[in-house]
Amino acid sequence: MWSADTSSFEKAHSVADIEIVDQSSTHVEALVTAPGENEHRVTIDAVNVDTVATAAPTCTCPIGQQWCMHSVAVALRLCPDVKDPAKPWLDRERIFRRFLKKASQQELVEMLSSMWDAYAPVNDTLMMPATFRVGNQKEIGKLMSAMVRDLIARTGATRFHSGASATDEALRRCYADWQKLIASFHRSFATGRAARTLPAIERMVDALLILAERDEQYVVLLKQAAFVHICYCSIFDVTSSHLVSWLEDNIVAIDSYLPRTDFSYYARFVAATHLATAQKRAVAAHDKVLTAHFSLMANDPEPYRALLAERGDWYTLACHYIVSGQPDKAREIIAQAQNPDSGVTIAPDELAVLIRLTPVTE
Repeated sequence: MWSADTSSFEKAHSVADIEIVDQSSTHVEALVTAPGENEHRVTIDAVNVDTVATAAPTCTCPIGQQWCMHSVAVALRLCPDVKDPAKPWLDRERIFRRFLKKASQQELVEMLSSMWDAYAPVNDTLMMPATFRVGNQKEIGKLMSAMVRDLIARTGATRFHSGASATDEALRRCYADWQKLIASFHRSFATGRAARTLPAIERMVDALLILAERDEQYVVLLKQAAFVHICYCSIFDVTSSHLVSWLEDNIVAIDSYLPRTDFSYYARFVAATHLATAQKRAVAAHDKVLTAHFSLMANDPEPYRALLAERGDWYTLACHYIVSGQPDKAREIIAQAQNPDSGVTIAPDELAVLIRLTPVTE
């Protein structure tokens, strides 16, 4: 709309005494008094140049510049972006970006130090990037544990049966905070120094299992947290006995919300002796779910296949056959699913996926 030097534009924000004395769609006239100055008269007219309307200002001040601070102040007052016409509009984002571009390292350090003094005790905005950048394994582990603990307290996971209600907005904030926490774990993995975050991850999974019991929207977050656990195990060393114990404690609960979860990936991180012992315990306890998953990890897929068939999860069973290199059995399921009298049902969209995934026989 205008072209003015930086000083005129910034000085215009200090001008608050503006009286509009005449205004139309093509003409504005105002009396402007800047701090410490006499009153000046500003006019802004719409001038057509090649069918394009251009604002042409004049001012009675001695500055001798078309867009002086007084005319810019009037233009800002009339700017449609101004929420409160009694206050001059300030492009905060542009000013801050200019500061980041031109500020010296010392100025940036001073700004961060002042932000730390003001916000750090109650905000992880500065602490997280600082710890991920220079923290050691122990410090990153403690930070993530603290973040999980604080978020559990805020969402009320430890007292979820208190009957306390929450507004929709508060719930949305909780979901968003959990999403950010999960993303923070992935960022911590990128540092290569997140070997001590496993306790925090497992506590996060425990909390989300509790939350999912009362709010199904947390099931999606539980799935993401379970994936974080697998990612950790694939990057860092995990004690085999601890991992087997954790799986025994959590497979059934996770499976109850995410029945299509494939735990067989954990087999590569568990000692064969520990896995065999866990499988025997599951069989002795007559626990179909644990038996199915531990047997699958031990290269005995039949209990797992039987469980899927019992549940009527034909899509997952067919996918399992495809991944296991048995496309013929997958094709049998696909054929049965297209026969309404077979008792095998698969959703149309999932059936289409299976047909695309199944190799065509010559």
